[in-house]
Amino acid sequence: MTAPLDLRFVRHAPVEAKGTCYGHHPVAVKVTATQVADGIVSNPELAGVRVVHSSPLARCAEPAALIARALGARLALDARIKELSMGRWEGRTWEAIERDDGDAYRAWMARWRELPPPGGETTSDIADRVRAWWTETAPDASHLLVAHAGVIRALLVVVRDLSWDDAMSTSVPHLELERLSTFAHNA
Repeated sequence: MTAPLDLRFVRHAPVEAKGTCYGHHPVAVKVTATQVADGIVSNPELAGVRVVHSSPLARCAEPAALIARALGARLALDARIKELSMGRWEGRTWEAIERDDGDAYRAWMARWRELPPPGGETTSDIADRVRAWWTETAPDASHLLVAHAGVIRALLVVVRDLSWDDAMSTSVPHLELERLSTFAHNA
């Protein structure tokens, strides 16, 4: 049995990590959580949202908590909607990774769809996490997801059955509210 799931999603604020591989690594954002929340909650599309889902990483969780409070919604932090883990490369510059771990970097660049970065996750790993979250998200409420580009792209792979190449070519701008509500959902 399937039912529609009313889901809006937004990518976290831009980060201060130019040239850095960050995945799960904590990074500073360019605007405050309060500024993000104020900008998001003013959108009339959020009327009726009852649950705000978020990655537990601060760049998502901090504004999500403020958004949930402002909307009178329940906050649901879930590790399954964390960004793709980049393993041992996290917190390092891409330049340093290519210089110091060149063979692994070149192999991953050539086969990123199936290879994980050293100690990290594959695209299948993140898709499986997002699929599990999606399947358990109740269709009887309106939802907002505050997430990462990798999670949003994995959601497109899971829900819209896009290839990873197509999902990666889909723009996922920061702080732009989008709606995903016309897709069947396992009830």
